[in-house]
Amino acid sequence: MFENKISKTEDLYRWGHPISLVLYGTIFDSNPVERAETDAESFVAEYTPDQLQILVDEIKFELRNPTQQVRDIHDCRASEAQLREFLRLFTNHVERQLRRS
Repeated sequence: MFENKISKTEDLYRWGHPISLVLYGTIFDSNPVERAETDAESFVAEYTPDQLQILVDEIKFELRNPTQQVRDIHDCRASEAQLREFLRLFTNHVERQLRRS
């Protein structure tokens, strides 16, 4: 699923990169922060712990070391700050679920 986990073209993440998958549901949402935990639950139900850990690692890396405007991955409506907060909350929730399993 995430075999090309670091798949950049001209320093932009492409479709299939973990961050692009997580942000896909936020494209038309002007305030995605409110849905972070719900989206995280959907991923927890669908992906294996190993796949989830890849998601978490990739998102945390981007949040610590920004490489691009994540908003540009899908031309999202939400602001860059809102999307980064969404990613932070999403990751925190997935990590909590992984610790429980």
